[in-house]
Amino acid sequence: METDIFRQRKIPKDALCEICNRELSSGYCELCGRLVCNTCSKQVGYSLVCKECLQRDPKLNAFEYLREFIRRRSLRIREFSHEHMKKILEIKREKPNEFIYVHLGIDDTDSPFGMCTTYLGARLVEFLWNKVSFIDYPNLIRLNPNIPWKTRGNAAIALRFSISFSEFKNIKRSIVEFISNSAHNFFRNTNPAVVLFYSSNKNLPDQFKSIYYKAVRDLFSVDSVLSQLRKINFGILEIYAYKEKSRGIIGASAAIGADLLDYTYEILVYRLPKNLSSKRRVYSEDVLEMDRLLDFLSYDNVYKSRILITPHGPDPVLFGIRGDFPEPLLAGFNLIRHESFDRWCLFKTNQGTNVHILDIDHIRVASPYLTVRITGKLTLDPIKQDGKVIIYLKDRKGNQFRAVFFHPTGDLKMMAAKLRKGDLVSLVGSIAPTSEDNITLNSEEFFTLSIMPEIVLGNPICPSCGKKMKSKGKDAFFCPKCKFTIKNKRKLITLKNRIFPKENIRYTTPPSAHRHLTLPKERIFFRLLKVSRVIKPYLLVPFWGKTKVHPLELVRAPLL
Repeated sequence: METDIFRQRKIPKDALCEICNRELSSGYCELCGRLVCNTCSKQVGYSLVCKECLQRDPKLNAFEYLREFIRRRSLRIREFSHEHMKKILEIKREKPNEFIYVHLGIDDTDSPFGMCTTYLGARLVEFLWNKVSFIDYPNLIRLNPNIPWKTRGNAAIALRFSISFSEFKNIKRSIVEFISNSAHNFFRNTNPAVVLFYSSNKNLPDQFKSIYYKAVRDLFSVDSVLSQLRKINFGILEIYAYKEKSRGIIGASAAIGADLLDYTYEILVYRLPKNLSSKRRVYSEDVLEMDRLLDFLSYDNVYKSRILITPHGPDPVLFGIRGDFPEPLLAGFNLIRHESFDRWCLFKTNQGTNVHILDIDHIRVASPYLTVRITGKLTLDPIKQDGKVIIYLKDRKGNQFRAVFFHPTGDLKMMAAKLRKGDLVSLVGSIAPTSEDNITLNSEEFFTLSIMPEIVLGNPICPSCGKKMKSKGKDAFFCPKCKFTIKNKRKLITLKNRIFPKENIRYTTPPSAHRHLTLPKERIFFRLLKVSRVIKPYLLVPFWGKTKVHPLELVRAPLL
């Protein structure tokens, strides 16, 4: 079906709902893996379930039943048949020297029933630890958070190390086989891939950087990525996957090309395999105390006494702590009591950087699945509807659009309800996946540029003595002090500054509703220092382990 929306906004055809084949998909069914639109699915908790799966088992409408259903199914997935990934592309632009730099990208290895690409990355770090020299932390790279193919957080992993070419040839196949044997390729929506780029030059071809920015901010087809990669002018590229159009190729290539001008860290702690089916045991009082002690050195740990560091699915992550420096995260790890763990790994990430936002001048250049920042003036007062707040705006070119604030946005929704007609705001939000021409922004934050004053109607001031006059019938006012009377039925219009929202303030979602890439207020200062290179990254060794270590036991090393 060729429509204007696909021609004008360049939406890939494979983003269509696989049931109705008409509407753009919002995600995939948690059970069968098919891409589905809002009409052909139902939101159950944070999961999408297609109507056909719901018809087969109506109990799946209940969140607790669905979560238990997924947990039970994940227990049955212990052994499954694995194919070996095949090499689908090899490009040689140089003859390697004895000493090479290797960039290894991995993506799309998990499913709703378990596994985690970061866990595979952490296990690969252990496998490679005594065989290579790492030149950076493992990179945890979040990509476009809106695309319908993502599993959970849309993360890809990149490992960067140096090694002799002869030794690399001996371990290369083992790396690919390890990922082949671990990926949940049985699930319909899981399309894993491994991308290897190596060269005697430690730099990367520009094509990788271009792929990264496209993948984190826009939609990208596998064909487009492969076309870009064929243009590299040095090094050797190898891509392994189960099929030639595996979407994991996009994320794995983007992770290699991640341009971390701004960056954060996350320490991820993983569960023992025997504990995967049980409820996570982390002492909440320790997390609250850790959050208090670390203060602005960490973020998004708790919200109103609600613990945010632990996931709730069947994946192997026990908990994760995020911040701008690695040492405080390790200190926080030591402060928390929890169940026995399998391993921990420290990742350098693009989380909390707002790198996914595209700045646009007018709404007509926006496409579904993009996160944009746009300036607009309210044309109506906010409308409250079904627990949402909706505002209608015009951009600087007069194009009208609407922004929606949903219940999970908390205080952001409350502040949006206080906006008024004529207010000028800079909005950040994702473009809703619809093939209709009416553009809707699912809002994540806004910045107040200009707030219209409040109009107050009151009695006039007495021109004789300066006291406030009182009403005398329908068309007159009199002064209670000097008795001066005027015949005027119009009240005095005065302008009063509004208390909320204030001008030049950034309003955003609470930590409980933050996306992985959302810039938290705690790190705005550190972001400026990092982007300006006042703070420079360094390597803390070792950055993984199977037991806890004190931050002072680690060694700082400069990044190559």
